[in-house]
Amino acid sequence: MTAFTYRMPAGIPGAITRSEFSLVEGGVLDTTNPPATFGIPMVIDASSHNYRSVIANDLSSAIVAMYVRPYPMQGNGTDGLGTSTPPTSGVCNAMKFGYMSVKLNGATAATKGGAVYARTANPSSGKPVGGLEAAAEVTVAGGTITGTGTGTIAASVTAAALIGTWALTLQSTSQTSKVTVIDPNGLRHPDATVGTAYTSGDLTFTITAAGTMTAGDSFAPVVTTNTILVPNSYFNGPADANGNTELVFNI
Repeated sequence: MTAFTYRMPAGIPGAITRSEFSLVEGGVLDTTNPPATFGIPMVIDASSHNYRSVIANDLSSAIVAMYVRPYPMQGNGTDGLGTSTPPTSGVCNAMKFGYMSVKLNGATAATKGGAVYARTANPSSGKPVGGLEAAAEVTVAGGTITGTGTGTIAASVTAAALIGTWALTLQSTSQTSKVTVIDPNGLRHPDATVGTAYTSGDLTFTITAAGTMTAGDSFAPVVTTNTILVPNSYFNGPADANGNTELVFNI
């Protein structure tokens, strides 16, 4: 039994906080990727048609529910409310919309009205796959030049950058050539220039000339994300000392 010496936590992850404004329906767990904890987003697997955790390459639009902790207690009688391990098969409770206590992961603090992100890849200490965070994690690998020149690229992105491979192609044989910029969706952006800092579509880069920069030389920066936005959701305030905060989902 756990004793709360000074104060109880603000909530138990996965517990509905305002039942009068929430809708919960029953479902079945996907046995391949069942949610590891309560209070995290769930999607409907395309193969099993059952609820599972978010995984790599899932889109925000795939999230359809939050995993509800059953009442009064999940698991055996010795499990604490904050430590119970969800089942890996069988029935589950899915909150389609409403208010829920969740666990905040990562170093970025939750703010009232702040966006909610779910980790889909690159887990680390305190950042499990499926867990909720208050900041997006998007990275870019600029790659190496393809062609005659030996120039280099330095690239960075914001959280809103388009995910996938960008195509940057020199238009002429010149150390200050114009560069055609095509995003992962095939949309052409304004031209860049070798040697000049460039920003468009939340991708920023500078190509530094070296060797003979030749028409047709190219770079293919790859933008990846380790989190996805939980749609139509926000944190309803900062987390307590235990990392618990309230999530508003689909309202």
